[in-house]
Amino acid sequence: MIFMDTQKFPIYQKGELSNMLIRFRIITVFLLMIVLHVFPCQILYAATPITLQHDQESYELWDHIDINVDPDGNLGPETLSRVHWEKNIRKVIQYGLTGYTYWMRFTVNNTAGIDSEYYLDTNDTQTEIVELYLATGTSWKLLKQAGRFHPDSFKLWNRPDIPFVPPRGTTTYYLKAASQSYINFEPVLRTPTNYLKKISRYLFLYGAYFSIIVVMILYNTLLFIGMKSKTYAFYVLYLISILGHQFFGEGFGVMFFGAGYLPLYSGITFIAACLFTDSYFENRRNHPLIHRAGIWLMVALGVWSAGSLFIHPQRYAYFITSSIVSTVVYTYVILNCAAAIKAGNKTASFFILGWSGLIIFSAMYLGVIFQIIPANGFTLNGIGIGSVYEAVMLSLALAQQVNISRQEREEAIQRNLDTQTRMAESFARFVPKEFIQFLGRQSIIDIQLGDQIQRTITILFSDIRSFTTFSEKNTPQETIDFLNSYFVSIGPIIRKNRGFVDKYIGDAIMALFPGNPDDAIDAAEEMMHQLDKFNADRTISNRETIRIGIGIHTGECMLGTIGEKDRLETTVIADAVNTASRLEGLNKRFNTTILISQKTLASLKNPGKYHVRDLGLQQVRGKTDKLHIHEIIQQHAQHV
Repeated sequence: MIFMDTQKFPIYQKGELSNMLIRFRIITVFLLMIVLHVFPCQILYAATPITLQHDQESYELWDHIDINVDPDGNLGPETLSRVHWEKNIRKVIQYGLTGYTYWMRFTVNNTAGIDSEYYLDTNDTQTEIVELYLATGTSWKLLKQAGRFHPDSFKLWNRPDIPFVPPRGTTTYYLKAASQSYINFEPVLRTPTNYLKKISRYLFLYGAYFSIIVVMILYNTLLFIGMKSKTYAFYVLYLISILGHQFFGEGFGVMFFGAGYLPLYSGITFIAACLFTDSYFENRRNHPLIHRAGIWLMVALGVWSAGSLFIHPQRYAYFITSSIVSTVVYTYVILNCAAAIKAGNKTASFFILGWSGLIIFSAMYLGVIFQIIPANGFTLNGIGIGSVYEAVMLSLALAQQVNISRQEREEAIQRNLDTQTRMAESFARFVPKEFIQFLGRQSIIDIQLGDQIQRTITILFSDIRSFTTFSEKNTPQETIDFLNSYFVSIGPIIRKNRGFVDKYIGDAIMALFPGNPDDAIDAAEEMMHQLDKFNADRTISNRETIRIGIGIHTGECMLGTIGEKDRLETTVIADAVNTASRLEGLNKRFNTTILISQKTLASLKNPGKYHVRDLGLQQVRGKTDKLHIHEIIQQHAQHV
């Protein structure tokens, strides 16, 4: 008989034992879940096979693929059966710049007996090596070599063609992918009809993309030819580099020329971007420090672009170009935009919008490469979307710059015209425009030393009586104020009667009447009437009144410019000028106000409308021959 020590081995009741077993089961299941998650096994993660159907054109493979990562690239078909596999859980099989080799395994169940061809569509353009193997028992067969290192696989479009015919029954396939850049597989098994539909849809989108870029290139090329602006030349260069970058980056280079993408293409694009940015903001003139920094940056980009060709493995060049170099260039662009905003540049808005879009989309694309952002149709085509958006916005920026420049030029031209108009008006106060027109010139700036013309003109001289005495009684300022008030009242009368003031000589006025002599006499009579009003105002304010005398003579005169190149003056030179001046002086002798010569009287068109008194031949000071003179008598005159 065996006795149990109940102190060491307690006896549990039935209910307590049941609860303990439940807790034990829960803990066991939980630990098993942790172990299976940390140490996945092939049986649990084995992918389900694809079953082909007659009425189905495409099969997404991502949920039917097992993956093995081969860091050293040493695995081969003979060793893959002994390695660890993991089931893929991502729709886009995405790996960054690792340089690893990746094996993907999937099984096709063709129990329906379909004997037609299928295409394995990876939707990838960057991978250098893609190989498809068929495993049958212990034997392996290489069905297709594709990727950038096999340009013959790019026959139909810018994606590698991987056609094969699944045998009847259940077969397993191994897909090998190796790349120095990155891998973004979105594997789909397609029938030829479905594959052509996919190609047609994508080529349409690519055609639209390249068409937009080409149109922008042609449009801005025409603007460059018309405007001869180096900014447009640099922008066209930038658009061409973008076109080339996308052409080779999206696999068309392999398709047409057997040449894949290289970091050199990105370097050329970045240099063109810096040239365009520097020219757009006119950094040489507006921001010299940024301009010098841009030159050094472009030199560094050139050295890096050339040197990247000799970096092996190439994934390091891809990494440096896509992360460090692009960040430096985008920082330079942002610095330019910030400086332009600070300087109040009106043309920076569309430029900033364009580059902001490209930077954002490029950041998304870089996020895909470094596995920060999930890969999908939108993020994978970020650079394409961003570059189209940028091309349109930068074209609008250039158009805005042209419009603003044109507006500023028009405003500057208008300001110059306004300035010239004001200057012409100001000069007209010193040189009458009628005098300039006599010389056959459009404006005073056209007048040259020695310009002259001879013509018959009626000359009017007017002088204030006893002005010397008047000046002695008043201060210089009072005298000048008086003269200005007097000339202000008389000048409009002369212009009203189609004459103009040639010059003011102290208190005297010399006016020219190029038309009828009647205009000069009409002006003289109005001047006397205006003098009566002028004196009446002065009498009311208890100020001294004045008297004037007027002499008028008609004769041949020479109008022209005299002086030297740094000091010109317009003048009228003729004996007729002296005669008119002498006639004005005779008013003192005869106690008259308006005297005219016989020649003026004979030249009148309507002499009958004037009251004329013949004063006969009179000796005029400074002249040998006597002069026949006449008085113009004004009725109701108060100034006589």
